[in-house]
Amino acid sequence: MSNEMKPIHVNTADLIAKATDKSGDTIYANHAQFSIGANEINLDFFVLGPSPLDSTVPHAIFVKRIVIPWGLVKGVVTALANLILRFERDTGQSIPNNREKQADDILEIWK
Repeated sequence: MSNEMKPIHVNTADLIAKATDKSGDTIYANHAQFSIGANEINLDFFVLGPSPLDSTVPHAIFVKRIVIPWGLVKGVVTALANLILRFERDTGQSIPNNREKQADDILEIWK
């Protein structure tokens, strides 16, 4: 008997259709920061706005961190870019890019 692992074909669409939902409430965020770790990318989401105690003072609320392993990161970025481009093409709407260009940016997808 061999101890060799054999690949198993999984129909991802069927698996996802039967997924158990443990996501909780939907979150809203108007700001995101990303960092890279040893084996993953961290996506941190925040809500920025006025302080509930003093509306003249800026305030940030951290709402969620999503950790994505390296093996999935480029696929996620590619899928998001394609989703946005299809939406803009199909609806004629242009989604604004409110991100300020950073001095160390290497890639510019949208101007």
